[in-house]
Order: sequence, then structure tokens, then C-alpha cells
Amino acid sequence: HLRGAGNVTAVVPSSGHEGTRVTISGQLLLGGGASITTATLAGVAATVDMATDSEIRVTAGASVSSVLGAIALVADSGARLSKDNVFTYETPGAVTAVSPNSGTVGT
Repeated sequence: HLRGAGNVTAVVPSSGHEGTRVTISGQLLLGGGASITTATLAGVAATVDMATDSEIRVTAGASVSSVLGAIALVADSGARLSKDNVFTYETPGAVTAVSPNSGTVGT
């Protein structure tokens, strides 16, 4: 956990798939540092888009399965913060068939 009194108060949205933009809110999220060097959602690396002491925005990376897990943050100060069971990776949807497979405008 983060040195001091770091605390995650919200993760929005709490589920998604690759490319989902997630906002993590709380206090002292940077752990005395200037930036977040590593962020994971349910064990999957996420891209840090923006980070302040009260809000971090990340973009979810690719996951091969649907899983509920923790968010974990590591600051450039070495401080670590995590919160269990707050993000669920969902299996992305896939189009398997289109019917009818031909038609005119308005079909």
C-alpha cells in the first residue's frame, strides 16, 4: 500500500475491456511523487493518461479473459497503492454473423 494515507475512493467505470478509459479517484494517489510509473487493472497493464494526487485516468490494456481484480498503482517515488476487486475485465463482443448478408438501402 501507499506510504502515508493514500486511498482509492472510486473507480469509474468498474468494468470494461481493452481501450476503456478508467478514472481512479482518491487522496494522495501519487504517494509523494510526481507521476504514476505503472498502473494495472485486474493484473493487466494500463496506459496512464493523466495523474494528479486526487485523480488518475488510465486506458485499459488487452485482457484474454473476463476477470475481477484489483487496481494497482506505482508512483515514481516508489510508493504503491492497490485496492482489491474493483475492476472487471469483460470479454469484448464479436460479430459472428450478419443476416441478411445482402440487401437494398433500408433493409
